[in-house]
Amino acid sequence: MRRAIELAEKGRYKTAPNPCVGAVLVHKDTIIAEGYHMEYGKAHAEVECLANAVKKGIFFQKIKNRSLSFSNPYLQEQVLQFQHIEYEKEINVEECSLYVTLEPCNHFGKTPPCSQAIFEAGIKTVYVGCSDLNANASGGADFLRSKGVNVVTGVCHDECLELIEDFIVWQKEKRSFCILKMACTLDGKIGPASGHSHSVSGSESKKVTMKMRKNMALSHSAVMVGGNTFFEDNPKLTVRDMQTERQPRAFIVSKRLPPLSGGKTGYFCLDQKKDTVFFTDMKNPELVKQYAEHGILLECIETSENKSLNLKKIFELAYQKYYSPYVFSEGGAKLAQSLLKEGLVDVLIVYIAPYVLGDDTAKNVFSGNFVQTMQEAYKFKIFKTERIGSDLHVYLKMEKTCSQG
Repeated sequence: MRRAIELAEKGRYKTAPNPCVGAVLVHKDTIIAEGYHMEYGKAHAEVECLANAVKKGIFFQKIKNRSLSFSNPYLQEQVLQFQHIEYEKEINVEECSLYVTLEPCNHFGKTPPCSQAIFEAGIKTVYVGCSDLNANASGGADFLRSKGVNVVTGVCHDECLELIEDFIVWQKEKRSFCILKMACTLDGKIGPASGHSHSVSGSESKKVTMKMRKNMALSHSAVMVGGNTFFEDNPKLTVRDMQTERQPRAFIVSKRLPPLSGGKTGYFCLDQKKDTVFFTDMKNPELVKQYAEHGILLECIETSENKSLNLKKIFELAYQKYYSPYVFSEGGAKLAQSLLKEGLVDVLIVYIAPYVLGDDTAKNVFSGNFVQTMQEAYKFKIFKTERIGSDLHVYLKMEKTCSQG
């Protein structure tokens, strides 16, 4: 199952809004075929695994005097193409077990049911990591059991569940999965009080950021910044210095809007991109029209009791209206703090640079909160660290507050 999990990770971002899924076919404790869901709209992991077995000639032995035939067009195509292949040794498919990280789907979507393909292959034992949360697709385990297949669920359950944490957010909360990236010095500062615009993190960290932006582009997702970062830094929010077929969307969260002058704003991510959404509280139809003509969408968002923009609504719109499975937020400090407060940060990535400013007036990496005790602090769990160039990258997930135990 852990090999299946490794395979599943290869499809990260490209499968969205589908979950990452991996599968392996095992015969007498030896993996003989494997596959994973490579991209949204393409074959699921179980079908890719069966196709891999077909290409090796594993299934081309009579199974209880019947010939191999699949109702799945893709699999049947593989059968016709590779039926002359002979596997290196004789294998009884009924002695094989299929390991899959997520319950096989049991519905006709962009592809036929995986459960039907598994049954047609003649596999008699299936090990499942976790159940499918999608009510429209679930039921594969029950279908296989009704056909006499032995199905064991809960294998490496927690790891398999963690693998689809983004899918869980999409299914349960109907919002974009939030990845918040911040960079700071050893004393938690993002820059000097003077506003001197020198990047805190090193060149290798920038490459990681570009890779993440490319992942956003692959999944048709967005890069987000707050108003202060937008106006002070004038970021491009694009993929640079590496090949990419498309650019990520740009989401700007700000009550303040830049004026249009001759069809230009003077800001890179607005003047160079044609897929930008400005989340604001301004209700001006004429302004909306002007920005739309420039290729910029204005989305009017209601404000909360403290007069800040409703971030939960923004993330719901990002997913439901703009079809952005992920949002990669790059700050600034106030937006980052607000995302924490609203419980919207699913993964926090902090680039820690080997500098100390030692200046109480310097800008903090998080800003806008007031606490009196540690019980009010936001608590995180570190799940990964890595050294990138001169920086340390720390990957975290939010836990309960200290006061909650």
